[in-house]
Amino acid sequence: MARRYLTLAGLMIICTAVNGCSQSSELADSEASHATALAFSSTDVRCETHSATGIPLFGDLHVHTSYSFDAAANSTGATPRDAYRYARGEPIPFFPLGVNGEPVGQAQIDRPLDFMSVTDHGEFLGERSLCRTPGSPAFDTPFCQNFRSSERQGMLMLGTV
Repeated sequence: MARRYLTLAGLMIICTAVNGCSQSSELADSEASHATALAFSSTDVRCETHSATGIPLFGDLHVHTSYSFDAAANSTGATPRDAYRYARGEPIPFFPLGVNGEPVGQAQIDRPLDFMSVTDHGEFLGERSLCRTPGSPAFDTPFCQNFRSSERQGMLMLGTV
């Protein structure tokens, strides 16, 4: 039930963005559009960037960070916080990597995004944390020692367990 309301809330946000912050006059007879109509019960909800023909918004709804096994396997060290800083137009640490495996370069976009969503995978979050956190029950195991020797190799190892 909660997932259904979250989905409806997401639809309301998308409808608002697509319509340039104005209420749509062409609401379909569906549960989602009824919920949208209830949420926007005012007849004239507008923002300062309202346009009768809508406005284009630019962003990314599928961003992975080092928390996802596939991004980590490619030595992407960006965190979710880095990703949101990047979307705002701030520079973040990036390739190339130095001798210690830390990024020595930077990445920055010339124009901030209008929206962005970090969509990391849930697989291996706990396992990676156990192998990367000193003092965890698994940190000193041979598996975790091998995992830490190469992030890419470590992610391949997790994929075979």
